[in-house]
Amino acid sequence: REHASSGEYNPHVGRAILKLYQFDPSLTNFDVVVLVLAKALTALPENDFLDCLYLLPAHVAEKAVVAHLVDLESKLQGFDLKGIWSLYESSELKDLLTSVVGFEDFVRNYIVLALTITHKTLSVREVELALKLTDLTSTAHKYGWKLEGDLVVFP
Repeated sequence: REHASSGEYNPHVGRAILKLYQFDPSLTNFDVVVLVLAKALTALPENDFLDCLYLLPAHVAEKAVVAHLVDLESKLQGFDLKGIWSLYESSELKDLLTSVVGFEDFVRNYIVLALTITHKTLSVREVELALKLTDLTSTAHKYGWKLEGDLVVFP
């Protein structure tokens, strides 16, 4: 739980916990497993999330919350913006993901990375929708974007 509540991510901590659960399944705490998976998502585009999934026993991997996290990972990798935010806002995941410090910032940073790689300019409205924000001024300043009329110019 400490790992999830800190802003730092260490892939070795989560994997060590999951390996411990493999050796002694009676110690398995499902809430901790879910937090490890959620924290591993913050390492995208690295494969930490998949590495953690492979360490899960079948009875844990089949749980609905794990399936939702797998779906979220798929939507992030596929850049399904509507799907990302609607799944993130779903009641089953919202409480869980808000307990992972910086998760929403991670989602936005991941989207920013994809936008800056794939676009030179985009309308302010499209970027606001993509990032689920209502004002881009501080975000544009943070990332060094230029706001020119109704366009965002990426560096």
